[in-house]
Amino acid sequence: MPEEAVLTLASLCQNKAMIVVKSNGFIGTFSIQAPEHTIIESHPENAMDLRLSCPFRELCEYASSFDLDALDQTDHSHVPFVVIILKYVEAYKAKYGQAPQSYEERKELIDMIKSGMRTADEENFQEALSHVWRLSSTNHIPSEVRQTFNDPSCVNADANSPYFWILAKAVRDFVENEGEGQLPLSGKLPDMKADTVKYIGLQRVYRQKALSDLNAVKKRVNDILDGDETVISDEVIETFCKNAGHIKVIQYRSISSHYKQADKIVQWMKNEENIHYCIVFKAADRFQKIYHRYPSSVEDYDALKEQTVAFLESIDIPFEQIQELTESEVMDKTLQNL
Repeated sequence: MPEEAVLTLASLCQNKAMIVVKSNGFIGTFSIQAPEHTIIESHPENAMDLRLSCPFRELCEYASSFDLDALDQTDHSHVPFVVIILKYVEAYKAKYGQAPQSYEERKELIDMIKSGMRTADEENFQEALSHVWRLSSTNHIPSEVRQTFNDPSCVNADANSPYFWILAKAVRDFVENEGEGQLPLSGKLPDMKADTVKYIGLQRVYRQKALSDLNAVKKRVNDILDGDETVISDEVIETFCKNAGHIKVIQYRSISSHYKQADKIVQWMKNEENIHYCIVFKAADRFQKIYHRYPSSVEDYDALKEQTVAFLESIDIPFEQIQELTESEVMDKTLQNL
């Protein structure tokens, strides 16, 4: 399909997904143009949020209710690892005035936990040792999520906005207020070595905190809607809260703008071999417009190279750089392969 036809079609498909595929033998390119795509459930690995580095009040109170030294062997070996870590962090803070921050400090915490083991095979203490690394995670809001919160679509969201942005704004406002800098708690707990009573007790603490955070976000959603007829179900709000740390927004460029970044294209051509094929496919479109056919033999080499230069000029790449790029060994191989 001629380039002009592709651009015309792309302008008509602004609100639809459009994929342009071009191929020649074993070589091909594809371009994607699509509306903004938002993702709530991205199904990340290791998505647990246990708040070990910044425990909430109810979790601290629950951990404080345990006296490890007073427990018999059976109970001692069934204390949840979350409690073990928090107890020894408190002991570390009592000794040094702050929680362990560096790798060396966490190694000392590990030694403290090891010293508390009554037998070498206490599984709950082994679990605690394997989760100490979670203390190194002090920023519970990933940069990609912060970027979403700072997006104008989030900052200016109102009752007429897509529900994703309404929810994002509600969570953003929660973080800045009730959440005290933290996202809503998901409330998920992993399996762990603990007896039923202790596990259910810990689970209740996390679930109650998650429910409290959820209710706060629901209120903020209702404040944004402010009586509007828009309805966002409790189930959708809950799903968003549980996945708030992994939401994503994918914003595609239009087909027409793919090559309107001369500086980046020059850099890519100097460092990436495959980008040359994208450029030469563009040159082949220009070749087709002039000769009413696509290049198909070695006799077309010079004419195709001429159109490659013309295309690079059309996207405002300086002539000196064009000479350097088109005289390279990589470009020569690309022109011959097409």
